[in-house]
Amino acid sequence: MKKIDSKTDVLNKKFHNASKWSFMTEILPKIIAPLTNMILARVLVPEAFGMVATITMITSFADIFSQAGFHQYLVQHNFKNEEEFDLCSSIAFWMNIFISLLLWILIFIFRNSIANAVGNSGLGTGIAVAALSLPITSFTSIQSSRFRKELNFKAIFYSRLVTSLIPLVITIPLAFAIKSYWALIIGNIVMSISNCVFLTLLSHWKPSFMFDLHKLKEMIEFCSWALCEQLLGWANLNIGVFIVGAFISEYYLGIYKTSMAMVNQIMAIIVNSLSPVLIATLSKFNESEKYYDFYYLFVKRIAMVILPIGIGIFVFRDTFTSIMLGSQWRDAIFFIGIWGIMRALSIVYGAFSMEVFISQGKPKIATYSQILNLIVLLPILLISAKMGFTELCIARSLINIWTILVEWFLLYKYANIKINIIIKDSLIFLFCSLIMGIIGFGLNKFSSSLIWSLIAISLCMVVYFLMIILMKKTRIIFFDFLNDFIGKKVKEI
Repeated sequence: MKKIDSKTDVLNKKFHNASKWSFMTEILPKIIAPLTNMILARVLVPEAFGMVATITMITSFADIFSQAGFHQYLVQHNFKNEEEFDLCSSIAFWMNIFISLLLWILIFIFRNSIANAVGNSGLGTGIAVAALSLPITSFTSIQSSRFRKELNFKAIFYSRLVTSLIPLVITIPLAFAIKSYWALIIGNIVMSISNCVFLTLLSHWKPSFMFDLHKLKEMIEFCSWALCEQLLGWANLNIGVFIVGAFISEYYLGIYKTSMAMVNQIMAIIVNSLSPVLIATLSKFNESEKYYDFYYLFVKRIAMVILPIGIGIFVFRDTFTSIMLGSQWRDAIFFIGIWGIMRALSIVYGAFSMEVFISQGKPKIATYSQILNLIVLLPILLISAKMGFTELCIARSLINIWTILVEWFLLYKYANIKINIIIKDSLIFLFCSLIMGIIGFGLNKFSSSLIWSLIAISLCMVVYFLMIILMKKTRIIFFDFLNDFIGKKVKEI
C-alpha cells in the first residue's frame, strides 16, 4: 500500500468532512423538494409547471451573467495570501451586484417582449417578479463561494436547513390558496431572501470598498471561459424546454420539465453534495499522482451508488411516478423511466468532467464539451419534436450516450484521465445493478399493486447490498466509503 503523505492525509480528511456536511446540505432540500412536488403536482395542473419552467429558463439564463464565473474563480484559484483572497472576493461581490441589477432593469423593461419571444404573452409580469431573485442571489454568492473554497459546508448546511423549509410554509399554502404558478414564484423569492440573510450572518467576511482593475482583468481572463461554459450548459439544459414549449404544448412542457426535475432531484442528492467539494479538493492536489488516484476512487464510489438508483427508477417507473406525482401525470411514466437510467450512466461516466477541467484551470475545455453537446442536441430535438413527444423523450435520453463519448475524449486528451480505468472500476457495479434490475422486472410480474411494488423495491435493495458485500473487491470499496463518510471504523462483515 502506498504511503500517504501528511498533506494528502489532511486533504482527504477535509474532503470527507466537507462531503458529510455537503451531503447533509443537499439531502434535506432534495428530500423536501420531491415531497413538495408530490403535493404541488396534486394541486397545480401540468400547465402551471410549464409556465414556471419557461420563467426559470429565462431567470437562470440571466443568473449566469450576474455570477459571471467569479464564484468559480474564487473556488479554483490558489491565492498568495488572505489579503489577495479578500480583495478578489470584494471585486467579485461588487461586479455581481452591478451586473445583476443591470440585468433586472433590462428584464423589467423588456418583460413583455421576452414573454412574446418564448411564446407566452401573459408571462411578462411573472418574469419581471421572478427576476428579483437575481440581485438577491448575487448578494451572497461570494460568501457561498468562500465557504466552498474553505471546505466549510457546515455553514452552508445551516443556511439551507432553514431555506429548505420555505416551500412547506410558504409555497404549498399559497398553492392551495391561489392555485396558480404565482405560488411557485413567490416561494422561490422568499427562499432567496432567506438564504441571503443567513449566509450574510454566518460569514465572517464582509465586502469592502476595494477595487483593482488589474486584478479584475486577471479574473476576467478565467471567468470569460467559465461564463461561456455556463451559458452553453444553460443552453444544453434548457433548449429542450424552449422546443417543447414552442413546438408541442404547455401541457407537455410541464410533463417534460417535471419528469427531468424529479429524476435529477433524486440523483442530485449525491451529485450536488460532492461536486463542489470535488473541485475544491482536486484544485489542492495540483495534478499530482494522488490527484488521479483520488478522482478514480471518487468515480468508483459514485458508480456504486448512482447506477442502482438509475436502473431502479427505470424498472419501477410506474410506482415512482404514482408516488411522486400522482395519477394526472401518467404521461410522464415513460420519460421518467428512460431518463432515469440514461441520466445515471451520464453521471457516472461523464458528469464530473467539468470539475476536472475547472480544478486544472482549464475552463476552456469544459466550454468545448458544451459546444460539442449542443451541436448534436439542437438538431436532434428539433427533428424529434416534429415527430411527437414520445420520440423527443427517447432522443433526449439517448443523447446522453453522445455526451459520455465527448467527455471521454476530452478527459483523455486534455486531462490525462485513463478512461479504461473508469470503465473497469465501474463494470462490477453495473453488473450488480443489472442483476438487481432483472430481479425487479420479475417481481413486477406478480402484481401491480403499490404495496407489492414497495416490497419488490425493498427486496431489490437487499439483493444489491448482498451482492456488494459478498464480493471482496466491492465489499472493501463499500466499507472504506462508509468509514470515510461517517468518520468511524466500521467493521467489515
